[in-house]
Amino acid sequence: MDDRLKTLFEGWIDAHFDEMVEEIKNIVRIPSVSRYDEPGAPYGRECLRALRHYIALAGRFGLDARSVDDRCAEAGALTDDENAIALWCHLDVVPVDDTWKYTRPFEPIILGDYLIGRGGDDNKGPAIACLYLLRMFKELGVKTRHPLRACVGTDEEKHMGDVKHYALTRPTAKLNIVADSGFPVCFAEKGIIEADIAAKQPVSLLKGFSAGTASNIVPAKAEAVIDIAEGLEGGERVSMSSDGALTRVTASGIPAHSANPSAGLNAIKLLTEKLLALQGLTESDRRTLEFFDAVNDGCSGDALGIASSDEVSGNTTCAGTMARMTDDGRPVLHVNIRACVSADCNALAESMKQKCLENGCEIIALEINEGNFFPPEKPVVNELTKLFNELSGLDKKPYAMGGGTYARKLPNAIAYGLGGLPKPETDLFEPGHGGAHQADEALYLPNLKKAMLILALSVLKADEVTQ
Repeated sequence: MDDRLKTLFEGWIDAHFDEMVEEIKNIVRIPSVSRYDEPGAPYGRECLRALRHYIALAGRFGLDARSVDDRCAEAGALTDDENAIALWCHLDVVPVDDTWKYTRPFEPIILGDYLIGRGGDDNKGPAIACLYLLRMFKELGVKTRHPLRACVGTDEEKHMGDVKHYALTRPTAKLNIVADSGFPVCFAEKGIIEADIAAKQPVSLLKGFSAGTASNIVPAKAEAVIDIAEGLEGGERVSMSSDGALTRVTASGIPAHSANPSAGLNAIKLLTEKLLALQGLTESDRRTLEFFDAVNDGCSGDALGIASSDEVSGNTTCAGTMARMTDDGRPVLHVNIRACVSADCNALAESMKQKCLENGCEIIALEINEGNFFPPEKPVVNELTKLFNELSGLDKKPYAMGGGTYARKLPNAIAYGLGGLPKPETDLFEPGHGGAHQADEALYLPNLKKAMLILALSVLKADEVTQ
């Protein structure tokens, strides 16, 4: 490690950090939840606004920048050079709910050492930090063997159509570093299976069934509307209200990222558990509700016949994250599955289909997103991990994770930072708040400053060891 450069970088980051935080707040104010129903904007007008904001900011820094068909943006070295090193982040965010305590989701505030606002942590803060990193290299005259560019997309949280389009239309870099995870190097990501499981016939007492805001969030709220409530009582985390003819049953859980569903409390599970106490359920009704309940009983996917694990990535996980009714009145449970790296996602999907048929259900929508594996013996994995440990004082190992990043859609890709640094205990956030995909999403600013220095020095190390 070059101590002279380290000192130089620390001074530059200190001098520009408050300004950078303001720029993060500026882009957090854009409610960039991707959508597909606004003509002229592939992922919606707000995502396009965020993309243009990013390009304009890069231009203010004297960096070349451009849109890639209004789906992605890139800044820095824009040559058609496959020898480049690219830093990847995303500007789209997950949907919001009404449970925020300190501010509205797109009205960022600073509270102590935290920036609170949707997307500040995942992934707008890192996106702006990467842009500032390129500006720092430019202003300090730092040269690299490989051209450097920063790239952002706007559909990461849903279908990653942005980066799939980019990979088809632009030369991909020799090394892609995705700054959307924890330090040190994540060399493997689990496969992701998303599916809608529908009952083959309506549940007779069920007039409404809803839950969740996004596939990748364990739901904080689930509701059912029923016309007969005999045998049902409210209780802890479950409330009931009636207008005379119909009764609304509401379950309140604790949200979590679906990559780690055991960190939350699934509101759909609370709801189906309660509905099974209803008197008057037909055999078919009970069968459906028991199956939905079993799918969310634990996080292994055992009820779907997909329980599996390996030494590299651990257990396959499964969570029911959304619920709805079809037009013909059949309840639907959406599941989000993170399959261990060694699993065959297509084989798991076949097992799911069979289990659904055995329980009077069917899969009416299915999306398979294969995982990522970057050979951990490549020098960049060891060198970046070693450098991170040296700079952080920690002793971490390269790892696999259940989260999904752009690394699964790009060749020669690893996920690396900007999270994973320890932070002090705080009583600011109640359970289910403060994390990525949660209410009161919070970016711990002292760690962002440290992470930017680590990333800057890591880019130079990657430039050195990448052939």
